[in-house]
Amino acid sequence: MVFGSDGNNGVPDVDAIMQSINLFVYVMNNPIRWIDPLGLRAGEPFRTLDAAAADFARRHNADSIIRNVELGTFFYTIEVNGVTMYTYWEPWDGDRYEVGFSWVLNSDLMETLNIVAFGHTHGAWEDDTSRFANDNFGAPDIAFAQINNTILFVATPSGHLRRFDPNAPWARRNVRIQTFGIPHDPHSPVIRNCRSHRELIRVRGSCPDCVIRGDISGGSNAAITAR
Repeated sequence: MVFGSDGNNGVPDVDAIMQSINLFVYVMNNPIRWIDPLGLRAGEPFRTLDAAAADFARRHNADSIIRNVELGTFFYTIEVNGVTMYTYWEPWDGDRYEVGFSWVLNSDLMETLNIVAFGHTHGAWEDDTSRFANDNFGAPDIAFAQINNTILFVATPSGHLRRFDPNAPWARRNVRIQTFGIPHDPHSPVIRNCRSHRELIRVRGSCPDCVIRGDISGGSNAAITAR
């Protein structure tokens, strides 16, 4: 919601169309869970940057796999009751092999928000591994992080979350974040060869985190799309 100079909410928030058909609602009519300190987008606060990145991966990796496109976002800090918290921007679509961040770098958001990291997904599993880094950062990803001196996250087809920090010690520069519940592509050989995954399929008959490209009838997370 964008407030007028008199403090009244008489100006509809055009960005709210992403949240509701009612342009006068505040954070999807759920101010207990969501916050929108700058009148921009609904964003859930997290105590750590990694927790915000994990939420992005859980909420949006299924949509990325199903449509087989990369999704991009960025993470920024907010103050909640005097405590610094982390949240992220509503993800946007890239194409199959890349998602652009230049529009953010060249926008007023760099001055308006305290942006601390960027993130993206890798879509569905790509069999041609010589062309595409499925479960890791590609050379362009690493170059982006190093040139812009920023942390970069990636959610992978195998349901992993990785963080690249150009300022971390070499051994900790590219690491996998230990988390759970990230939707994954069952075509990934990492998933197919996972003993616990095979046992889950044997016992339960399905995996709740499996999603299939072009099929929204997959696991319980398959229909999750950008919030």
